[in-house]
Amino acid sequence: MLRCLIVDDEPPAHKVLENYIGKMDSLQLAGNCYSAAEAINFLQRESVDILFLDIEMPDLSGLQMLKAIKDPPAVILTTAYSQFALESYELGVVDYLLKPIRFERFVKSVQRILPVKPGDSFFVKTSGSRLRVVFSEVRYLDAYGNFVRIHLDNGFILAPGTLTEIADRFPSGQLLRIHRSYFVSRHKIDKIAGNEVFIASVRLPVSQRYKELLYRVLGLE
Repeated sequence: MLRCLIVDDEPPAHKVLENYIGKMDSLQLAGNCYSAAEAINFLQRESVDILFLDIEMPDLSGLQMLKAIKDPPAVILTTAYSQFALESYELGVVDYLLKPIRFERFVKSVQRILPVKPGDSFFVKTSGSRLRVVFSEVRYLDAYGNFVRIHLDNGFILAPGTLTEIADRFPSGQLLRIHRSYFVSRHKIDKIAGNEVFIASVRLPVSQRYKELLYRVLGLE
């Protein structure tokens, strides 16, 4: 079982997460903290596998706390504010849950931490931790300076390396290159129109160099 710590200054938020944790056989509530300082002290005494961490708290925010602790457990942020998403993923969090949190969304986050079958995933190194990437959850990859953004069904992971290095870790045939800066998961493509690929609400460019191969692999010639 994975030990969970809830860190939030609002008691109603604790009740919601306690209820969700209690519904999953793989999770166990290790404790409740109502401030970042209390949580830091708790982590020095107890071992925790998952940290459900609020962002907006008095004195010390969740993100400030995360920057202050060494070797944090897997972190799932819980917040009512979406503007911190990019910064949080750069800190290597597993997921970013917006309140009010639905149970099915909670389960998806936890499943990114639970063990999966060998060959269904791989780990990437992020700042201070290693995160599991489940192949079936990946929508596309894009180059981001000296990093690669691995876009998932929920959020993204920022991994060091080149596009080719990351793409080579996927099963043969899952990813298709459509541009010098993009690989897409062939099973996540919703539509192709002109020189663009559509995945959910995202439009990605297809360069002429890769267009013919893309159409041939998908049987669209």
